[in-house]
Amino acid sequence: MISKETRDKSCDSNTKTWWLLCMWAGIFLVIVIQFSRTDAQAATPQQAVELTAQVASDDLPSPRNCIPIKAAMAMSAERSPNVFASSAIVDRARSDATIARSLARPQISVFGRTQTGDGGLTGNALENQIGLRASQRIFDFGDARLARASSKARINAAMSNRLSVEIQTVRQTAISYLSALEAMARLNIIKDRESYFQNLLTANENALKNGYVTRSQVAEISANLADAQAERIEFEFLVDRFAHEVSIDINQPVAFCENELPSFAISELEFNDVDVEAALLNNPDIMRANEDIDALDSDRKRERLNRTPIIEAVGITSYSYIDQRNEWEYRDRLGVDVSIPLLSGSALSARVRGADADLSRAKFEREQIRRELHEDITLTHRDLLSIWAQYERRKHVEAMQLEKFKAAKLEFESGMKTLPDLIEDRLEYEQSRLVTESLKYERLRQQVNLLALTGRLAE
Repeated sequence: MISKETRDKSCDSNTKTWWLLCMWAGIFLVIVIQFSRTDAQAATPQQAVELTAQVASDDLPSPRNCIPIKAAMAMSAERSPNVFASSAIVDRARSDATIARSLARPQISVFGRTQTGDGGLTGNALENQIGLRASQRIFDFGDARLARASSKARINAAMSNRLSVEIQTVRQTAISYLSALEAMARLNIIKDRESYFQNLLTANENALKNGYVTRSQVAEISANLADAQAERIEFEFLVDRFAHEVSIDINQPVAFCENELPSFAISELEFNDVDVEAALLNNPDIMRANEDIDALDSDRKRERLNRTPIIEAVGITSYSYIDQRNEWEYRDRLGVDVSIPLLSGSALSARVRGADADLSRAKFEREQIRRELHEDITLTHRDLLSIWAQYERRKHVEAMQLEKFKAAKLEFESGMKTLPDLIEDRLEYEQSRLVTESLKYERLRQQVNLLALTGRLAE
């Protein structure tokens, strides 16, 4: 049999062995974790850039969830700080209108007085009084009515100003969106050019080894490839810039609907002089100027009535304490107050002259706005007609350049045309594509401008 001492020694040995195994396992785990961290920190800069780009791309909507231009325009109008500020101006105008309407409503106030003076045939008396005063205008020669008319016109002017701000906000977002679509379309053309010259360079470098082409021809292809790469970088920057502008306008990341060409409900071929006159009436800046003139005209009429009396019915109920009798006394009075300004140090006549000057200035400003608007609408319409005609011709030029390039490829393959001539035909074809794309989106931008000038963009 095993003695108790032997069993105790065996147990102690097993415990020590177990603790040694646990310690070595812990050391091994620490070493593994440290190496894994080192490997993670030793990631290449390229991997770090790719990881950062992946994280950033997760925050952006995918092209399948793109935001159409009309939706972006609506979101811009809903979230613009300028639109919120103009709405606050409308609220202020409505508050002023409430004040103007209060002139024709009953006025009630509480008062308290303490006074001393003759209290009868002999002696002085101290009197304390507290009471309620109610008044109502009976006749003011149209002052309250003109105040209401002025405030109503200012509300309409503030609402027209808000519409103008909303249109300008929507217009800026639409222009940025269209510019981004144009940059993306031109970028695709440049990528085609880059791919073409890359394949051409690879083929000619192999041909150079066998002596079929010259070094100058290969160098020319390399130069065209480098030029295409430089233009690609430029257009990538433009796409990013306009995407940033639209994202700021709508207050969220944006993905453009690249394959959806927007359309606007306006035709430059059907736009005529009648539409120009209608635009001058419907433009929010003209509407605001008209309302400002109405408000200032009402103010001028009010100032001209500043020497006419204001008649009010007044009722007073109060309690008075007279120290001679040492008692409280109830009093009530009904009467009519008539107030007529007699002498103001020429202030009243100066206010009339100032109101006349403000009205004249507003009329001149409206005429200036009307002239500038008429010029802008006319020139924008003519630009649209010119761009439409150029676009139709440029599409034909692009088709002819494509046919020319296809023919040049066949001639080059049959040995009838040199490589520089083929490259020149290719560049001319791509240039015609770039011009056509620019005209297409410039036409859309001018349509947006015309809609903004006519006050129909925010509809």
